[in-house]
Amino acid sequence: MKRKNMELLYIAIVVCAIACAVTYAGKCKLSKPCPSLAAKAAIDALYPNAEIEEMDMGKESLKVFEVELKQNGQELEVMLALDGMLMEVETEMTAQELPEAVAKAIEAAAEGATVNEVSKETIYAVVKVVKLDQPQTTYEAEMNKEGAKCEIELAADGTILEQSEWKTCEKNIARKSKCSKTDYDHQDD
Repeated sequence: MKRKNMELLYIAIVVCAIACAVTYAGKCKLSKPCPSLAAKAAIDALYPNAEIEEMDMGKESLKVFEVELKQNGQELEVMLALDGMLMEVETEMTAQELPEAVAKAIEAAAEGATVNEVSKETIYAVVKVVKLDQPQTTYEAEMNKEGAKCEIELAADGTILEQSEWKTCEKNIARKSKCSKTDYDHQDD
């Protein structure tokens, strides 16, 4: 009798697990991957009006969710750990929204180049998934000048933390035409 009860309990657990998986899968409209329940709950709590536009499993040394969101016309990229811990938020912004020190540093680094986009990156946890006591905020800018591209990362006080070399895409050299973002991205492959 005990064995029969154990078998029924096992079957009930399997059926419940399948039912939960099917129910959750129906709520995730992306082809793959779907966030864990904890990560989905964290996204919903942080950005209740956002729609998930795209999501990939991060390439960090541990599995994380990288979620592209759009809320009230603003594009966000959110990185969450599997347990739903907010790791990083990158927010697109205009040059006018930058802190004065950051705007001046970008202008000086651009040396006359066109600044294509700027964003604010706020880090709440590092890749080893240790929650930070205080979020760290940095700023990034992509610049174009005479067919070449450069990216910089700055601290909130305008200090340049990292700056790439100016890169010219092969397409532009060969045909003197404009380069797309992917033309530059493939240079590093």
